[in-house]
Amino acid sequence: MYGINNSTIKEKILILAAEIIYLIIAYYLLFVTYDNPGISLGLFIALIITALRLTAMMFIWLPRGIAWQKAIMNSLAFGIYYLGFPILMITSNQDPNLTVLIVGWILFF
Repeated sequence: MYGINNSTIKEKILILAAEIIYLIIAYYLLFVTYDNPGISLGLFIALIITALRLTAMMFIWLPRGIAWQKAIMNSLAFGIYYLGFPILMITSNQDPNLTVLIVGWILFF
């Protein structure tokens, strides 16, 4: 894992492609199947910020290579994160509590 010194750009592109696919699915879940556009927009912005941070970390701040196995597992883990929160929000039959949202955004930043 730590001995890979080449750039392994193909593995990083796989992770980036998976992130983009997950964001497209999350957009569909949040804006097509869920009927609260304000809450959907807030969560989608948080997902975009997370995707930008992870992509910058991978291409700029992570000079070491990534093995194919780790790239695949990271892609699956990102899928759980990017799709898990929208699915949890859609399947809960409650309107989000404003206090919980504010605390969540504070913790996010």
